[in-house]
Amino acid sequence: MLNRFVAWCLTALSILTLPAGAQQDAEIFALVDVAVVDVERGVVVPGRTIVVSGDTIVAVQGTDAAVPEGARRLDAAGLYAIPGLIDSHVHYMMPEVTHPMMVAHGVALVRDMGGYAAQTLTLRDEMNAGSARSPRMLAVGPIIDGNPPIWPFSEVCETPEEGRAAVRKLAATGVDQIKVYSRLEPEVYLAIADEARAGAGDGRARAAGGRRRRRHRRGAPHDRAPHGV
Repeated sequence: MLNRFVAWCLTALSILTLPAGAQQDAEIFALVDVAVVDVERGVVVPGRTIVVSGDTIVAVQGTDAAVPEGARRLDAAGLYAIPGLIDSHVHYMMPEVTHPMMVAHGVALVRDMGGYAAQTLTLRDEMNAGSARSPRMLAVGPIIDGNPPIWPFSEVCETPEEGRAAVRKLAATGVDQIKVYSRLEPEVYLAIADEARAGAGDGRARAAGGRRRRRHRRGAPHDRAPHGV
């Protein structure tokens, strides 16, 4: 159970403890005597050694187990290794400030929930390429809204046909999900969700929900609702 848990987690500790450039310079390093937070069992397991090769955790073992020859040893006594956290609703700005803040708090993945396409998607691609010490990102890009829109970076849609076209346009730019907003008419909203779901099978964006009028929530076809209204 513990090995499976650690296999998918990104330890914030490994990012924070390594000196600048260490992830590139050392192929293998070991966090020695770290306490592992096992969220599946709800316990903290002290006295563990985590062996990392590149960006992959290859072993979680007791401190008495041998560390691979040539591995960089990092004394982690008194520190904790946790699963990488996910912040599922951000509007990511000022990366020079936000990158270190996210990493310092153990956030491994963020979802940017609305912004100008060129700016947001460029930042997402830089973060996901590993060119900066930062979390990874999913991005929705512009929000699809009715007329007049609430946010200036919205795609305005007044008819089902415009809604479907907006989904295709955003999918072509490479957004990860589609976000709808409050001023869409019901028939436009349903067309957007249908188009997004139809395109999901070939790698296009899925419907992500968003702010919806209260009377439209029941039976809503989106995958999730980032705002509870």
